[in-house]
Amino acid sequence: MMSSDRFTRFLRAIMLCLLTIVLLASPAAAQTEIDRQSREIANELQCPVCNNQNVQDSQSQLAGEMRQIIRTKLEQGESREEIEAYFVARYGESVLLDPPKSNWSLLVWTSPILGILVGMVVVGLAVSRWSRKRPEMLPQPNAPEMAEYDTLLREDMQRLRG
Repeated sequence: MMSSDRFTRFLRAIMLCLLTIVLLASPAAAQTEIDRQSREIANELQCPVCNNQNVQDSQSQLAGEMRQIIRTKLEQGESREEIEAYFVARYGESVLLDPPKSNWSLLVWTSPILGILVGMVVVGLAVSRWSRKRPEMLPQPNAPEMAEYDTLLREDMQRLRG
Protein backbone atom coordinates (compact mmCIF):
# COMPACT_ATOMS: atom_id res chain seq x y z
CA MET A 1 0.00 0.00 0.00
CA MET A 2 2.83 2.28 0.80
CA SER A 3 4.39 1.93 -2.58
CA SER A 4 1.21 2.84 -4.46
CA ASP A 5 0.79 5.88 -2.19
CA ARG A 6 4.33 6.99 -3.02
CA PHE A 7 3.71 6.42 -6.69
CA THR A 8 0.54 8.55 -6.54
CA ARG A 9 2.42 11.37 -4.81
CA PHE A 10 5.18 11.11 -7.39
CA LEU A 11 2.66 11.35 -10.25
CA ARG A 12 0.97 14.33 -8.59
CA ALA A 13 4.34 16.07 -8.22
CA ILE A 14 5.17 15.47 -11.87
CA MET A 15 1.73 16.70 -12.98
CA LEU A 16 2.13 19.82 -10.83
CA CYS A 17 5.55 20.51 -12.35
CA LEU A 18 4.24 20.04 -15.90
CA LEU A 19 1.25 22.27 -15.20
CA THR A 20 3.55 24.95 -13.77
CA ILE A 21 5.82 24.77 -16.82
CA VAL A 22 2.87 25.02 -19.22
CA LEU A 23 1.37 27.97 -17.36
CA LEU A 24 4.67 29.80 -17.18
CA ALA A 25 5.57 29.06 -20.80
CA SER A 26 2.25 30.30 -22.22
CA PRO A 27 2.78 34.02 -21.44
CA ALA A 28 6.37 33.76 -22.67
CA ALA A 29 5.21 32.16 -25.91
CA ALA A 30 2.53 34.83 -26.30
CA GLN A 31 5.12 37.56 -25.69
CA THR A 32 7.42 35.98 -28.24
CA GLU A 33 4.59 35.91 -30.80
CA ILE A 34 3.72 39.55 -30.08
CA ASP A 35 7.40 40.48 -30.43
CA ARG A 36 7.61 38.67 -33.77
CA GLN A 37 4.45 40.31 -35.10
CA SER A 38 5.59 43.70 -33.82
CA ARG A 39 8.92 43.37 -35.66
CA GLU A 40 7.16 42.29 -38.87
CA ILE A 41 4.78 45.25 -38.82
CA ALA A 42 7.58 47.67 -37.92
CA ASN A 43 9.59 46.35 -40.88
CA GLU A 44 6.70 47.21 -43.22
CA LEU A 45 6.29 50.80 -42.00
CA GLN A 46 8.54 53.68 -43.02
CA CYS A 47 9.70 56.09 -40.36
CA PRO A 48 8.07 59.47 -41.15
CA VAL A 49 11.13 61.47 -40.06
CA CYS A 50 13.87 59.23 -41.50
CA ASN A 51 14.83 58.88 -45.15
CA ASN A 52 14.11 55.39 -46.50
CA GLN A 53 14.39 53.68 -43.14
CA ASN A 54 11.79 51.37 -41.64
CA VAL A 55 10.41 51.82 -38.13
CA GLN A 56 12.16 48.65 -36.89
CA ASP A 57 15.67 49.86 -37.81
CA SER A 58 15.24 53.57 -37.08
CA GLN A 59 16.76 55.06 -33.95
CA SER A 60 14.51 58.15 -33.94
CA GLN A 61 12.25 58.91 -31.02
CA LEU A 62 9.17 58.79 -33.25
CA ALA A 63 10.08 55.32 -34.50
CA GLY A 64 10.43 54.16 -30.88
CA GLU A 65 6.99 55.53 -30.11
CA MET A 66 5.57 53.83 -33.20
CA ARG A 67 7.09 50.48 -32.13
CA GLN A 68 5.45 50.90 -28.70
CA ILE A 69 2.08 51.73 -30.29
CA ILE A 70 2.35 48.63 -32.49
CA ARG A 71 3.10 46.46 -29.46
CA THR A 72 0.27 47.96 -27.42
CA LYS A 73 -2.24 47.49 -30.24
CA LEU A 74 -1.14 43.87 -30.72
CA GLU A 75 -1.57 43.22 -27.01
CA GLN A 76 -5.08 44.70 -27.29
CA GLY A 77 -5.82 42.15 -30.02
CA GLU A 78 -5.81 44.40 -33.07
CA SER A 79 -4.91 42.87 -36.41
CA ARG A 80 -2.03 43.84 -38.73
CA GLU A 81 -4.50 45.54 -41.10
CA GLU A 82 -6.03 47.61 -38.30
CA ILE A 83 -2.61 48.73 -37.10
CA GLU A 84 -1.48 49.67 -40.62
CA ALA A 85 -4.78 51.53 -41.17
CA TYR A 86 -4.13 53.48 -37.95
CA PHE A 87 -0.72 54.65 -39.17
CA VAL A 88 -2.01 55.38 -42.69
CA ALA A 89 -4.78 57.54 -41.20
CA ARG A 90 -2.20 59.38 -39.13
CA TYR A 91 0.70 59.76 -41.61
CA GLY A 92 -0.75 58.95 -45.04
CA GLU A 93 0.07 56.10 -47.43
CA SER A 94 3.70 57.22 -47.57
CA VAL A 95 4.21 55.47 -44.21
CA LEU A 96 3.79 52.10 -45.94
CA LEU A 97 6.98 50.74 -47.49
CA ASP A 98 4.88 48.76 -49.97
CA PRO A 99 1.80 50.90 -50.65
CA PRO A 100 -1.28 49.26 -52.16
CA LYS A 101 -1.48 49.33 -55.94
CA SER A 102 -4.35 51.69 -56.74
CA ASN A 103 -5.35 52.99 -60.18
CA TRP A 104 -3.05 56.01 -60.05
CA SER A 105 -0.03 54.28 -58.53
CA LEU A 106 -0.48 51.36 -60.92
CA LEU A 107 -0.31 53.82 -63.82
CA VAL A 108 2.84 55.40 -62.38
CA TRP A 109 4.53 52.00 -62.03
CA THR A 110 3.52 50.69 -65.46
CA SER A 111 3.98 53.86 -67.55
CA PRO A 112 7.73 53.33 -68.19
CA ILE A 113 7.07 49.83 -69.51
CA LEU A 114 4.17 51.07 -71.62
CA GLY A 115 6.33 53.93 -72.94
CA ILE A 116 9.07 51.53 -74.00
CA LEU A 117 6.56 49.24 -75.71
CA VAL A 118 4.93 52.14 -77.58
CA GLY A 119 8.37 53.41 -78.65
CA MET A 120 9.32 49.97 -79.95
CA VAL A 121 6.09 49.78 -81.98
CA VAL A 122 6.67 53.26 -83.46
CA VAL A 123 10.27 52.44 -84.40
CA GLY A 124 9.17 49.09 -85.86
CA LEU A 125 6.50 50.76 -88.01
CA ALA A 126 8.93 53.44 -89.21
CA VAL A 127 11.58 50.86 -90.14
CA SER A 128 9.04 48.71 -91.97
CA ARG A 129 7.80 51.75 -93.96
CA TRP A 130 11.33 52.77 -94.90
CA SER A 131 12.26 49.26 -95.96
CA ARG A 132 9.08 48.78 -98.01
CA LYS A 133 9.96 51.40 -100.64
CA ARG A 134 9.56 49.64 -103.94
CA PRO A 135 12.11 50.07 -106.70
CA GLU A 136 9.42 51.34 -109.06
CA MET A 137 8.67 54.13 -106.61
CA LEU A 138 12.24 55.37 -106.67
CA PRO A 139 13.07 57.80 -109.50
CA GLN A 140 14.98 56.03 -112.27
CA PRO A 141 17.63 58.04 -114.12
CA ASN A 142 17.23 58.12 -117.86
CA ALA A 143 19.99 57.16 -120.31
CA PRO A 144 21.17 60.69 -121.26
CA GLU A 145 21.49 61.66 -117.54
CA MET A 146 23.47 58.50 -116.82
CA ALA A 147 25.80 59.15 -119.76
CA GLU A 148 26.42 62.72 -118.58
CA TYR A 149 27.01 61.54 -115.00
CA ASP A 150 29.37 58.82 -116.23
CA THR A 151 31.37 61.36 -118.25
CA LEU A 152 31.67 63.75 -115.29
CA LEU A 153 32.72 60.91 -113.02
CA ARG A 154 35.46 59.76 -115.39
CA GLU A 155 36.79 63.33 -115.78
CA ASP A 156 36.93 63.79 -112.02
CA MET A 157 38.71 60.48 -111.56
CA GLN A 158 41.39 61.36 -114.14
CA ARG A 159 41.89 64.78 -112.58
CA LEU A 160 42.41 63.21 -109.15
CA ARG A 161 44.87 60.65 -110.43
CA GLY A 162 47.06 63.26 -111.70
